Amino acid sequence: MAYSKFKLKDILTQFNLTLSSEVFFEEIKPLEYSDWLKISLERAQKQGYSSEKERSERLIHPVLAELQDINNYTFSFYSGRNLDIEPLQGLVGECDYCLWATQ
Repeated sequence: MAYSKFKLKDILTQFNLTLSSEVFFEEIKPLEYSDWLKISLERAQKQGYSSEKERSERLIHPVLAELQDINNYTFSFYSGRNLDIEPLQGLVGECDYCLWATQ
């Protein structure tokens, strides 16, 4: 089963997980963002989206790229790659984004 087929209820049951409302960050301060990000998101909104992938590339990618820059490239990301982790448990398919620490 592809990742997109999972439902939250199924994931909790299949992998014996529980939801938590624990607060990880007590205070989150707004970040200043660049003119580049503002323009990119305005253009994306004007262009519209014909698919979920297109929406992801036009909206999420610029935000992640901005965060990557703000955080001095301490993480990296890629999009749209197969991530077949555990086929017997249904953990296969294309992921939207995968992030990892680089430092």
